[in-house]
Amino acid sequence: MWPLLFASLLGTEPIPPSQLLPYPPMHWHSWNTFCGENEVNEQNMRQVADALISTGMADAGYTMVNVVCNGWTGRNASTGELLENKTLWPNGIRSLADYLHSKTPKLQLGCYTSPATKNCCGEPGSLAYEYVDMETFAQWGCDHVMVDWCRAYSDPKQTRDEYALIGQAIANSSNPNMIYGIWPGGMGKSWKWGAASGGHYWRTARDIKNDWEDVLFNFDTPYSVPDIASYTKPGGYTFLDQMVVGVVPHPGGIRGNGLSLNETIAHMSMWVMAASPLLTCNDVRNMSSEIKDILTNSEVLAVHKDPLAKMAVRIDVGGGVEAGHSIDTSATYHVYGRMLVDGSSAVMVLNRGESEAMITVHTEDIGDSMHTTYQLRDLWSHTNLSTASMQFSVLVPAHGVRLLRATPVAPPPPPSCPTGWTMHSPAGYWHNTFPCTNATFKNCKEDSMNGTMTACANKCDTTQSCVAFEVFEPGTPTAACYIFIGSMELPFTTCEGCVTCVKGTHTKKPY
Repeated sequence: MWPLLFASLLGTEPIPPSQLLPYPPMHWHSWNTFCGENEVNEQNMRQVADALISTGMADAGYTMVNVVCNGWTGRNASTGELLENKTLWPNGIRSLADYLHSKTPKLQLGCYTSPATKNCCGEPGSLAYEYVDMETFAQWGCDHVMVDWCRAYSDPKQTRDEYALIGQAIANSSNPNMIYGIWPGGMGKSWKWGAASGGHYWRTARDIKNDWEDVLFNFDTPYSVPDIASYTKPGGYTFLDQMVVGVVPHPGGIRGNGLSLNETIAHMSMWVMAASPLLTCNDVRNMSSEIKDILTNSEVLAVHKDPLAKMAVRIDVGGGVEAGHSIDTSATYHVYGRMLVDGSSAVMVLNRGESEAMITVHTEDIGDSMHTTYQLRDLWSHTNLSTASMQFSVLVPAHGVRLLRATPVAPPPPPSCPTGWTMHSPAGYWHNTFPCTNATFKNCKEDSMNGTMTACANKCDTTQSCVAFEVFEPGTPTAACYIFIGSMELPFTTCEGCVTCVKGTHTKKPY
């Protein structure tokens, strides 16, 4: 139990998950960029750190450098501690951690292992060395531990038990605040036990490939679970696997032919809407402006960082029939909604089809059911669209999305009168008969049920002198509103429920 004593002496107190990770983490991940032998090394990782700073990626939130493989060569025969690969890390992994921590904004170091005798790269895994390895990572200055289910158990219970043991080892290390990433793929329903095992995020799908079909597959997989969104909250997230945004296909790298620009934008949108950790694997040292703009879009990342940290729910399936929460592969489009802290909703309209499509969304399906009118904003084009009531339609490219922010439009305030004015309604008959010099009418508002409120307001909201207004009893066949300006009579459609503010003397006159 010496790690607990060590942590106590340092004053390292555990930070609640919701404070440690108030929104899903944003990392750079060495897998898929450095695929050649010995490419994951101190020099290349320092170059990546410098690029994260110079490109603005770190300012956008990508502050973790995950080092996958090539970290160590074996174990100390007497202590069992991992032995660093001094050829690739001549100054030691702790030196890289210090280099990252010295940056502004501060960068962090992610370390990698497996709950087996060997990890995915053939190096020693952490099985039977859980406490030793987690303390080693803490001493190296690691801020994040990824535990990938390579060469490990196939039994779901053993999976849960091993991940829980590693979670205990992190909690008992000299840095109990290392972010814990649980990577069992879809094995063992990790969303049910990930948080209880100490995890901050848990992977739910298979290893992703660099193609459209696999992006869809990894996005669809968690949504086959009826209540999956209920497991996501600040400090605990469903992880769809690393992203392939900007990953260039190359020999030895991830399989697949890559994504088009529309597919790349859709990929980023899906991960954000699912409140998944964003682990980007592209070569940030040689990144196009298009890819950088996609990864750092401030309006899209505002959704990702929203304090509610809610996972989007699927609200519509078009072109097919949804059976429970199973994925209908014949559906040509899906619509997802994610509630945001300011009362607005992020809405993603996903076109899975092979041609562009005009897709209609019903406002009653998004956000707060108390609101039916929304101001729409396109988060990728940074443009305001029209105000939508009841429904709206958007043109969505093939294999693409429209990602919108829908902000409720407050209903107009009820009619009111200025100081010194009196409000009248057509409860009886009345007619204004006062001198032109005192005659001014304001705020004639029609009952909203009649559908002519705008016309009524335009006709009645006037400050001209010599105005008279006559209201007949609502519900009678001849009920109507008239405005008299001078000798000109302006009748308009039935105006039951008009409210008029009047100033001056007046008398009632039956019709």
